[in-house]
Amino acid sequence: MTKFDESILCSFRDTVNGGLNGFVHFHYRNKNDRNQWNIICSCMDWIRVAIDHLNSKRPSHTDFDFFSEIAAIDVLQQSVNQLIKIIREQNSNHPLLKGQTGIFADPFGDDDDYFKHLRAIFGAHPVNLKNRGGSDQDEKWYASWPNPKGERSVYLSSNKNKENGEPKPHQKVIAPEDKIIKYAERYYAEIPTLENDLKVVYETYIQQMKETSIELSTDIYQSILELQYHSKQRMNLYKDDLESLLILLDYTPENGNSKLKNDYLNSLRPLIFEIKNNLQNMHSEELKESCRLIYKDKEYGPTYHLTNSGYAKNSALFTQSIDELNSFQKTIKFEYTDTTETLRAKIMILSYRYSKGKAK
Repeated sequence: MTKFDESILCSFRDTVNGGLNGFVHFHYRNKNDRNQWNIICSCMDWIRVAIDHLNSKRPSHTDFDFFSEIAAIDVLQQSVNQLIKIIREQNSNHPLLKGQTGIFADPFGDDDDYFKHLRAIFGAHPVNLKNRGGSDQDEKWYASWPNPKGERSVYLSSNKNKENGEPKPHQKVIAPEDKIIKYAERYYAEIPTLENDLKVVYETYIQQMKETSIELSTDIYQSILELQYHSKQRMNLYKDDLESLLILLDYTPENGNSKLKNDYLNSLRPLIFEIKNNLQNMHSEELKESCRLIYKDKEYGPTYHLTNSGYAKNSALFTQSIDELNSFQKTIKFEYTDTTETLRAKIMILSYRYSKGKAK
């Protein structure tokens, strides 16, 4: 019995799950108005189930042991065909491997058709078989139980008699186990090619994004909105950074702190241009200037209890943090009623204020 190399599927799964910087999830989660990411994940899971079963094959002791092998190969074939349709965007009626005839040499159809015929005979629906290759569409065939010894074979009986009323002769069908395995190998061997296809899709996408120029407005607010748009086209790179910048821009300072906010915004221009250049060149490395921002749910000393969504407002830790910030400085007033976004904006401005003071 052939062993299916598990490393082939593992390599494909690694590429899908993160080997291309998260591109596969980004690209296929909403493609052609369909969540094709979910289909890809389902296919990978069931290919794993199929090859695990085939690789653990023991000598078949019952007829359903043999049918389970056919069912596993059927799952493998359907899963690979689904991946072909998605990754190569083949028309659903014309998957890439459809129409090949090199394994079973069946006179009435291609290899896929004959495999379906074997699947039906040996367990899927052996008591309701089509009149394959015959002109009488009303004629049905029915399988006997499989031969328990030696070759895998059944005898098919018709529901129609000869014109003289005599029963039609039985038809013997042998399951060519070696060819069935070759059929499975054909589909499994397609997985490395599909992995390479994904890499080509990714590389094409990267090149297209690099060739799409990003132009920024002189207005800082409009610039950040433009960067946010381009980020959504580019795998949501720097999404959190841009979100923090927008929160800061939307905040209206109290107590005459508008100048402090504007000074802070001007100090962020190098960060904005760094994001712009990285998006333009499709670079995803950590930003050199990102330390100027406060992110949601990230630990930044005592401010963590104010910006972390897991802490309820008016909890002991929340109110304690508000009181500590107000007692330790008078530049910015923190309120118990401030939204999380307002708190983040105030903390960013306050951090800038004190870093500026230390710099002097």
